[in-house]
Amino acid sequence: MCSEEDRRLFRRYVGDVRRIEHDRVSRSPSPKARMKRAPKVTSQQTSWNEANPWIPPEKQVTGDSGLQFMRNGFSMRQMRRLKQGGIPVDYRIDLHGCTVGQALGKMDEVFKLARERQLRCVEVIHGKGYSSRGGVPVIKNALNHWLPQQAEVLAYCSAPLRQGGTGALLVFLKRFSD
Repeated sequence: MCSEEDRRLFRRYVGDVRRIEHDRVSRSPSPKARMKRAPKVTSQQTSWNEANPWIPPEKQVTGDSGLQFMRNGFSMRQMRRLKQGGIPVDYRIDLHGCTVGQALGKMDEVFKLARERQLRCVEVIHGKGYSSRGGVPVIKNALNHWLPQQAEVLAYCSAPLRQGGTGALLVFLKRFSD
């Protein structure tokens, strides 16, 4: 309970207050009602365009698509070994839960580390996009677009099933000289 002194101080600081009389109860909308739902995507193509606006729709891949890239000079024999998991993995990175920007930033860090430690084969776990909006493999598409532009990358392919299948890539890097 408040003392008389507390009441007097309260009235002095609050000033002249009148009670508002009304018989209506106003309710604020529940938090769920205030949240706006994302519009439903009517087609997979539309969701891909929204997820990867900088990648043309005809170049986008699905979560189950196998990926493969190799530069001139990288032999079919080496590619076959890479696809079969016959080249030992020097470093592994998991990009689940990253935004595209974060994922590409982490890949830059991996390439820097590869230069420092002379790493050749990197396993990149990107997932199949099942948790992303519209089920679109955003990071997978971004990597498929970005990796061929990197001079360090000689080849990459989807990993063998035991190493993640189409949810992971094996990336073979060039030999770095000191």
